[in-house]
Amino acid sequence: MSGVSDAVSIQFSVVIPTHNRRDLLFGAVDSVLTWARTGRAEIIIVDDASSDGTQQAALEQYESDLAKGVVRFARLDANTGATGAKNAGAALARGEWIVFLDSDDQLSHDGADAIERFCHPGADLDLAFFRCVTEEGRLIGDAPLADVEVGVKTILAAWLWGECLPVVKTTMAKRWPYEVVLRGHEALTYARMARAGAIVRIAPVVARIYDDRRVDRLSSRTGLQRRACQLAWGYMTILREFSFHMGMRGMMGVLLRIVLHAWRCLKGRAG
Repeated sequence: MSGVSDAVSIQFSVVIPTHNRRDLLFGAVDSVLTWARTGRAEIIIVDDASSDGTQQAALEQYESDLAKGVVRFARLDANTGATGAKNAGAALARGEWIVFLDSDDQLSHDGADAIERFCHPGADLDLAFFRCVTEEGRLIGDAPLADVEVGVKTILAAWLWGECLPVVKTTMAKRWPYEVVLRGHEALTYARMARAGAIVRIAPVVARIYDDRRVDRLSSRTGLQRRACQLAWGYMTILREFSFHMGMRGMMGVLLRIVLHAWRCLKGRAG
């Protein structure tokens, strides 16, 4: 590929996994296009075996940017879930940092500038979480905007910031991929990074507009029910690997989640 993406050093790879969201995907991609066309970022769309014509629509919509290398497109032969699609995108990343943006969300108007300011060259940082707002402008999470460094215990048992936009160094993402079998549960991977010495911070700025109304989100009630078995297994993995880091209260919270999701899993199978 040739074009502006080769002429300027790519600093950020925006990975957008998608599955059967053809009509929503363009909003996510378009929110990043201006940034990518500067050459400082690239967009990697990962089609997780969609059956709604996502591939054809994307290839037609972004034909020019694909030819220039501003947008890159990969299609998976089988559906792997969000974690598998994110890993596939990370494997293709050329930037120093990876921005994982869901296909039904968008970068905020000044999100690219905020990310570049916080994740600048030489920043003492490996993983940053940028705050999100709903489409109505409501800040997601219980904590105010602030620059906070967090560790394993906070990631797993005391998270106050709600849904956030993760921006991770590419070397870390490739060393610590998401657990594909869990089809989510990214916090497990972030905790592993922190345990290995990664510096993790909450950025004091908003960078993503989060659509909290969709019922097909992993975090929706329907999504949680659908993933109950994977969630129970994920929390059991957390308990096995990180009980030493969480303290008694944290362990009890994880145990309760295991029981809840295991019950939902059994209920779903019985139904």
